[in-house]
Amino acid sequence: MRVVITGATGQVGRALLAQLAEHAPVAVVRPGSKRPPLEVEYVELDLDSAWSPGTRALPERCDAVVYLAQSNTYRDLPAHADSLFRVNVVSVASMLEYARAAGATHFVLASSGSVYLPSAEPLRESSPLICAGSDGQLYAWSRRSAEELVASYRAHFVTSVLRLFFVYGVGARPDTLVPTVVERVRRGAAVTLQGHDGLVITPTWAGDAAAACRAALSRERPGVFNVAGPEAVSLRELALTAGEVFAREPRFEQGAGVPAQFRVSIDAMRAELGVAPRDLRTGLGQLAANAARG
Repeated sequence: MRVVITGATGQVGRALLAQLAEHAPVAVVRPGSKRPPLEVEYVELDLDSAWSPGTRALPERCDAVVYLAQSNTYRDLPAHADSLFRVNVVSVASMLEYARAAGATHFVLASSGSVYLPSAEPLRESSPLICAGSDGQLYAWSRRSAEELVASYRAHFVTSVLRLFFVYGVGARPDTLVPTVVERVRRGAAVTLQGHDGLVITPTWAGDAAAACRAALSRERPGVFNVAGPEAVSLRELALTAGEVFAREPRFEQGAGVPAQFRVSIDAMRAELGVAPRDLRTGLGQLAANAARG
């Protein structure tokens, strides 16, 4: 199976390249980006620019496409909404058309749990999604728009949409939530909590997200899946666990506002993708072991 992977230098992309190494994956990367030390074929393509599905940079034929790329401007909106939609929507459309023309049988999109409306109940794939009129949801709308585009290609190949929640792992972006909290604990900086315990999240180990992508490549029918870890934890619990793993005493400070909750059902991921995600302590332990190796 020849798999084209966009966003291949991200934490999920790196893990997926390693898991698919025997299939000679094609890694689509930003020009000038740092590449993982793996024996794979690299293709430089700027998804934030105007490009054609027929570009010669991409292989003429492929069996599957995994779209993991995301815009780096998601924290600077609406000022850079144009870049957000070029990478998260327009380039998804172009890659879908490339996959169709290249004879692909599968297309996997990494989406986000941000497409759901807030809920006091665990989020399931059937839970209500953001709707027209939702304010300040440009990032979420870019993800939902991409999901709709992927669904429109079901007649051409098997499509899978993976809604990822709070991914962390080796090589994670330092400005994402879990790495930020862990690093603050390691440095002795205070972790800000809304309410007594703070935001409730369901952290996802990057290797488990990659395993879900790989499993989706074997599916025979389309599907939408939540991809998350096995436990919901508050930021206080996250910081305390990180403190135990890294032998640091967490510090906390009180912030304003009411904490949100992101509790997630992963029954479908377990049953249909066969992924048994690791718990937070195990994942943080792997981060600590990696840090110890330098």
